[in-house]
Amino acid sequence: MEHRATGQKYITDNIDNLKAQIEQKTNRTAEIETELQNIQTSKESESANIQKYGEQATQKETELQIVIGDRDRIQGEIDAKESLIVETRTKLTQLNDEINSLQADQKGYIAQKNILENQIQETYGKTYEEIKDQYLGVEVNKEEIAKLRKKIESFGAINWSAEEEYENLSQRYNFIQSQQKDLLKAKQDLEETIKKINETTIVNFKKTFDAVRENFRTLYKKVFGGGDADLILTDENNLLESGVDIKAQPPGKNVKNIMQCSGGEKAFTAVALLFSFFMVKPSPFCILDEVDAPFDDANVGRYNNIIREFAQKTQFMVVTHNKRTMEMADTLYGVTMEQQGVSKIISVRMNKDSEKEIDEILSKNNG
Repeated sequence: MEHRATGQKYITDNIDNLKAQIEQKTNRTAEIETELQNIQTSKESESANIQKYGEQATQKETELQIVIGDRDRIQGEIDAKESLIVETRTKLTQLNDEINSLQADQKGYIAQKNILENQIQETYGKTYEEIKDQYLGVEVNKEEIAKLRKKIESFGAINWSAEEEYENLSQRYNFIQSQQKDLLKAKQDLEETIKKINETTIVNFKKTFDAVRENFRTLYKKVFGGGDADLILTDENNLLESGVDIKAQPPGKNVKNIMQCSGGEKAFTAVALLFSFFMVKPSPFCILDEVDAPFDDANVGRYNNIIREFAQKTQFMVVTHNKRTMEMADTLYGVTMEQQGVSKIISVRMNKDSEKEIDEILSKNNG
């Protein structure tokens, strides 16, 4: 009986222990369900934000396509005008050749006309106009006509259509001259249009270049804590064809070419140049992919400060594996693997209330 009583007490203790464990597991399950519900709510909120940002990105892409379309249309018009200029020059050359040929024919016909008028003067002692006025309205005398025909035959072959051909050639010459004037006027208009476009392009380029150059020099010194940088035109006298050289000299170094700089220095120079453009014309969205990979801790801090400063006007999406850069972010997006071979994307908004949540999620998913 004592043995059985002892066994019964042992069983009773085990039952109480199991009930306590069940109650503990039940409470833990409720806590986990609450956490999952909070995470689901956060996920839905972030999904709505992602959709909103996607719509904004689509709108900006549409605006970008419109700008690109306008640029392509203007470029197409310029190409068409250039083609028209080439075609006009070709036509002008052809017309000049035809005019020269017609002028030569005209000189020949004028020479023939002068010869015939001289022959009439020598034969009849009168000019062509006098004979025409004298015999205008005279009745036909066949005998006289026969005599005249014999005299004409004695003259040899005569081009009786020379005057008519001369009139036709004169009309053709006047028509060609009119076309030549129209073509020259069109050519002049095209050249003036191209000149205006080039002048506007030069002014806009020079204005933007000067602003970006000044921003780059200032921002480079700010980023590196000293040093010197500059943007140099390869041909200042021809801005439409000029290239741009980048001069960068980090503090404490004497380099003659940017290729002599380290990877981190090159990356920081590129970042300074990028944000120099942002200072002239801010962009609503920017993606930076592993830009901080070649940076040491000090440069990562400077890099983060620049992003934080420009984040007031531009939304940044930063791809990084650097912990200090992650600490600066407002929202983290990452990939975890709860089950072997199954990836899952999670997002966490960085604030004081979510720090504990981040630690629990990373602990549960083994980092």
